[in-house]
Amino acid sequence: MALRPGPGPFARATLKVAAARLALVVLGALPAWLLARGAIAAGPATNPYFADGAGPLPWVLAARMVREVGGAWAGGLALGLAAALLLDQLLLAGAVRVLAPPRGPWDRPRLAPAVFRFGLSHLWPLLRVALLALLAGGAGAAALRGLSGGLHRAGVQAGWWRYTIDVAIPGAALLASLGWLALVAAAALWTRVIVVADGRRRARRAVAVALGVFRRHPLGALFGPAAALFVAAALPLPVLAGWRAAEPLGRGGVALFTLLVLASFALQAWIWTRLVGGAVVRYARPELDDVRQAPDAPFGLVLRIRDAVRGAEARRRREAP
Repeated sequence: MALRPGPGPFARATLKVAAARLALVVLGALPAWLLARGAIAAGPATNPYFADGAGPLPWVLAARMVREVGGAWAGGLALGLAAALLLDQLLLAGAVRVLAPPRGPWDRPRLAPAVFRFGLSHLWPLLRVALLALLAGGAGAAALRGLSGGLHRAGVQAGWWRYTIDVAIPGAALLASLGWLALVAAAALWTRVIVVADGRRRARRAVAVALGVFRRHPLGALFGPAAALFVAAALPLPVLAGWRAAEPLGRGGVALFTLLVLASFALQAWIWTRLVGGAVVRYARPELDDVRQAPDAPFGLVLRIRDAVRGAEARRRREAP
């Protein structure tokens, strides 16, 4: 069973979730855009070094402009990401309820009530899953960066070809990092779907359940969604590259590129919605009944370690003279 666009309340619910996701992305990017726009207007836009050049903006000047407005850009980006992280948990919880296969013609949940009801009730475990994903993504990216640095130093000492040292190794490390982050994002999406679908409170147990699903369906549940998220994240890049390479634009050109960026965001929202809906439908399949039966209980590692330590202390006391 799969989600297919078509007439009816189920398709309308999919469109509503995609529209809400698009609004969330735009709201998340809005603080960074407003602050960066103000910083550019007050700085680089008044500097002949940036404003008086003819033709496309060279990459060197674009990078220098980004550095000059980096403080405003970073502050707005951090604010937007924090708000988007919180809203994303609420929206995903509501989307799981709305995109679940209807249980009958009467089952037509509305998105806004579902977002507040299921989002607020599952917010804490969802945030824990998001935190685990951030830690896993950062640790993997840092490990790959360290490996790249080690290969770079080894290549310099061994006299490798300059292209290998300066281009191939950093490029491979970048692609590996992006691939790892896409895998982590897909795993986190599935884990959060499981949290909401089962009403789980233990994030680590939900991760274990997700790993069970990935063992059964590695392509459809993990690698396929990771590839889709990778493509979705790259969608705005060609538009931004085209903006940099274009001649200085008037208002009409700026409006066109703005519409193209919004269109890429809309496609991102649609991909995310289809991934969430596909995860909900796949997780409900009877073949995963045994995986869903995993108890929502802690693994008890802390208790086991504590009991082992107490047992060792008790044995030492008994053996002491």
